Amino acid sequence: MVMMVFVMTVVVMVVVIVMEVMMMVVIVMVVAIVMVVVIVMVVMIVTVVVMVVMMGKMVMVDGGGDDDCVGDGYSCCDGKNGKRDCGRDIDGNVGDGGEGGDGGGDGGDGSGEG
Repeated sequence: MVMMVFVMTVVVMVVVIVMEVMMMVVIVMVVAIVMVVVIVMVVMIVTVVVMVVMMGKMVMVDGGGDDDCVGDGYSCCDGKNGKRDCGRDIDGNVGDGGEGGDGGGDGGDGSGEG
């Protein structure tokens, strides 16, 4: 009878230990899955941000914002919305530069009295 109680106690202890180990394994697996999901989400977010920044840089290099001066009826160098492209007229055509100034005057004739 005493032997029976002892065996039952050992069996219950073993079952409890196995259950705890299984719970630990399940918890570790859940934590690992959550970590993987979080890492994947962070990588995706970083990738999207980098793509947006790169696209923004390409657009900046491409147009630089000059195109939105065209046809707005304002001079582009009057500071509206930070525009500073003075070379365009209202239709967006770039004006030619002015002609150069005339040369300097003639030199004196050098006929001073001795």
